Amino acid sequence: MDIQDPDNEVGSLQFSPALKGLRVDAESYSWSEDYVDFLFKIDAPAKPADKHENLAIFNKLELGLWELLAELQQQMTNSGEQLLMRQVLDRPVINFEEHAVLFPWLPWPDRKTFFDAESHFSELESQFDLASLLAGQLKDGLSLSLGVIRVVPKEVQTIDVQKGGAIAISRQDAIGLGFELARFELVSLSFEEGSIFPTARVRRRILAGAMAILGLPFIGTELSIAIGRIHKANAIASQVEKAPKDPLILLYCGARLSFDELRKNTERSFDYNEKGISPQERACRIAAEQIGLGIALHTDLIVDGKLGPQTLGHERRYGEFRHVPGKNQSPFLRGALSQEFQPPTER
Repeated sequence: MDIQDPDNEVGSLQFSPALKGLRVDAESYSWSEDYVDFLFKIDAPAKPADKHENLAIFNKLELGLWELLAELQQQMTNSGEQLLMRQVLDRPVINFEEHAVLFPWLPWPDRKTFFDAESHFSELESQFDLASLLAGQLKDGLSLSLGVIRVVPKEVQTIDVQKGGAIAISRQDAIGLGFELARFELVSLSFEEGSIFPTARVRRRILAGAMAILGLPFIGTELSIAIGRIHKANAIASQVEKAPKDPLILLYCGARLSFDELRKNTERSFDYNEKGISPQERACRIAAEQIGLGIALHTDLIVDGKLGPQTLGHERRYGEFRHVPGKNQSPFLRGALSQEFQPPTER
């Protein structure tokens, strides 16, 4: 399918001064990043080593990914609309005047959300041998944008794209007057040996607050729980920031000791006894444990990445507190620590 390049739209790229921007600095919010694998079933071509038939497979794959991502955007919009209709005692649970700034990604009357598809598969096609069987071919280490979910003023004009998504007539208006809610990148593509089923791994970067709110069905008391979850997450983030940290360990570990990174940790992330890890990695894992111990036990344990009597004593106290063995060798203690950075409703 031919997709017009919005940057070349005739007469459409003049910035529209009459339109009011949403004035949302999305980068100031917390972002969540994860990876999603999509497995596609595609009919085997009559000539598996034919370049033109293999090109058709790539086109179907691109359209399939757009369709899935546009569907995600629509689900989020539907959830937002349900939320705006929620009432208690004939009064809206949330309203534009009080909550539009707090929840700018909701479908308020002055804005709209759409999946802005981007086409980069021509770059991908050049990295596969299209004149051979695709089965068994793999390309990773990619960073090809599939598109973004944008929130823009409702006056910004868009054109629907086949199979899902849309393109803003004026790209400048979409970028300058709105903000990104989510971004998707293809990071790897593989065709399993002996099959024509491609697996696409997509990196999803999305506003954490939007995912927490729009990922719920919002029935009964779940709205208040979701809003409370955001406040609790902010409280944990504040505790992480206030934990007394040695400047040297910050130099070693950097962003790994931030709330956004610590909340992604798994049980293994605290295993400083794992064989084969470097001294620096061991220090960072000890430091992450020290932050979790200090938060759970409400102490000012110094975060220095060094294993000493204070940290070992905290491990014993923490074991009693959480009813798990009080040693780092215990996966139960490490698993409990990984939950200290999650709001209570997510534990």
